[in-house]
Amino acid sequence: MSANSNAAESPSKAKSDRPKPPSDFPLTPHASGAWQKKIRGKIHYFGRWASRKKGKLVRLPGDGMKEAKSLYIQYLDELKNGKENHTGEMTLKELCNRFLTFKKRKALPRTFAEYARTATNLCNVLKRNTLVCDLGPSDFSLLMRKIEETRKSPNSIVNEIVRVKAIFNWAKKSELITKDMSYGPEFVKPEQAEHRRHRQSKPKKLFSREELRAILEVADTNMKAAILLGINTAIYNIEVANLTFSNVCDGWLDCPRQKTAIERHTPLWPETVAAIDEAIAERPQPNSRDDQDIIFLNTRRERYVRVTDTGSRTDGIGIQFRKILKRLGLDRQGVGFAALRSTFETIAENSLDFPVVGAIMGHADKSMASIYRQEISDKRLRAVTDHVRSWLFEEGGAK
Repeated sequence: MSANSNAAESPSKAKSDRPKPPSDFPLTPHASGAWQKKIRGKIHYFGRWASRKKGKLVRLPGDGMKEAKSLYIQYLDELKNGKENHTGEMTLKELCNRFLTFKKRKALPRTFAEYARTATNLCNVLKRNTLVCDLGPSDFSLLMRKIEETRKSPNSIVNEIVRVKAIFNWAKKSELITKDMSYGPEFVKPEQAEHRRHRQSKPKKLFSREELRAILEVADTNMKAAILLGINTAIYNIEVANLTFSNVCDGWLDCPRQKTAIERHTPLWPETVAAIDEAIAERPQPNSRDDQDIIFLNTRRERYVRVTDTGSRTDGIGIQFRKILKRLGLDRQGVGFAALRSTFETIAENSLDFPVVGAIMGHADKSMASIYRQEISDKRLRAVTDHVRSWLFEEGGAK
């Protein structure tokens, strides 16, 4: 298997401990325990001079030179012609570099940044010069302990495990490694009971009607419209920030959910329409052509939520919403703008029209009924949103 990077070595084993092959031997020992050769500007690996046992290199009889030279001769012509080396040897750093090159073309900037952090952590904990074929349960047990030290919630641990396994699954499908990884019994997702205990230890992501009324009372023009959109249509901060004029038409919100690409057709309350109209009336001219069709612009004449090429995000809506909560003494750990979405689902489900609630939320419905259900009537959609509106605005309204 070929390497695509020419990164300098950081030997984990002193060079004096490595074999000293005869002058006519074509390969040199690598810190990982493999024999190596640079061909057409790339490092390739051919067999082993040492096996890895309990994190230590143990030299092989004859230092594995016979087998390594045989592999080298077998693949030399192909490698000189630019073909892949399928000997099955690749360092962890080389694998991560190739995976990130692939993801750079496919993933959103924020997603790519998360994979890049995972790959960096993987190389730091398990050592970048480690051969992928040497990794086993003890390595992933060590990685799991490091993940648990730095990731404080079960969800974040799950996400990190999923990203790590995605790297190796991609390598197997791409035929960069020759066997499935053996993760062992410890590198597993937290049990559901642990998720429940974690959720129970945190404040509920839920607002009361009194809290929402107080929040709307003190919000400025843009934030009032954003908050009403959040509780009326269950959309996230970044979705509010990216709304265009074409998304809002004739009292309806039409926009797909970014995560699932599920189309959403949601009726807007009169209060939401009025707040949006007021925000549009006060809207400044945008700084960027990319923001020409964006409804909500901040005082710098930019959209509120911006994601850079490196994946970092500036969430102006979340920041402003948090300021309102602090001003009102409603600030609670983990309860931010997204709690409007949780509040919508909690109240909307009391309407008992669960397919409609799921459609407004943009949930992917895998039930058999969803295959046969060709559309949901506007009347049903409006009944669910009106149920939430009644709860919020009408005294003694819906529960």
